[in-house]
Amino acid sequence: MPGDRLSAAMRSFQEQADKAKQLQEAIKTMRGVGKAPDAGVTVTVAPSGAVLDLRLEPKSMDRSYTALQQAIIGAIREATANAAAQMEEVAAPLLGDRMQQFRQAMGAHAGEDLQIRPDAPQPPPPAEEYGGSVLQRQPPQPPPPPVQPPRRPAPPVDDDDDFGSGSVLR
Repeated sequence: MPGDRLSAAMRSFQEQADKAKQLQEAIKTMRGVGKAPDAGVTVTVAPSGAVLDLRLEPKSMDRSYTALQQAIIGAIREATANAAAQMEEVAAPLLGDRMQQFRQAMGAHAGEDLQIRPDAPQPPPPAEEYGGSVLQRQPPQPPPPPVQPPRRPAPPVDDDDDFGSGSVLR
């Protein structure tokens, strides 16, 4: 009967909407963590891969900037893989036979590895410690423009053309 098919379709739609809401709620609190302990790097990402936190221990500053970049990228990859595993664990029971479609949708950009270009701009030089505070090296600033002395106001101009009573100048 047409009414039975409509009721079944509505139930199916409601079940899918409920599953989507459960998945959405689970994703809100999900975090992936990746570490490069030898480099003193810890990264936390959202399931989308967005970096939420980056922690660098003081020993990370002992590395060259390229070694530190590689350690950070490695930690990001690990954190992203960790978040993806959590996502799959939560999503598989909710999505059932649609899990493969979900994997394909979530992995659409997985083949795009992060790359460090050799021509990438170098980071600023490390901060210098001085008396407990950190001073950053700043590029030289141009000198300020010269200060001009204030100008005196011009004397008032008398532009009154009054030459007397009707006389004409010759």
